Amino acid sequence: MIIQWDGNYWHGKNKNYEDLEPRIKKRVDLDESQDKYLRKCGYKILRFWEDEIKEKEDYVYDIIKRAIQ
Repeated sequence: MIIQWDGNYWHGKNKNYEDLEPRIKKRVDLDESQDKYLRKCGYKILRFWEDEIKEKEDYVYDIIKRAIQ
């Protein structure tokens, strides 16, 4: 299992892809490419947004806990 912690700004949370800055588009594209490759290798991937980690600690904990059971 792989857990990714994504920053809201750098990973384009709540943004239309076409409106993203080129460097953020590159990061979003890389995220998708990594996820595709890692799934192909058999990994389960959990991604959490920065605000989820800061504001919804119980939610994040529950998702991880369910994933490892």
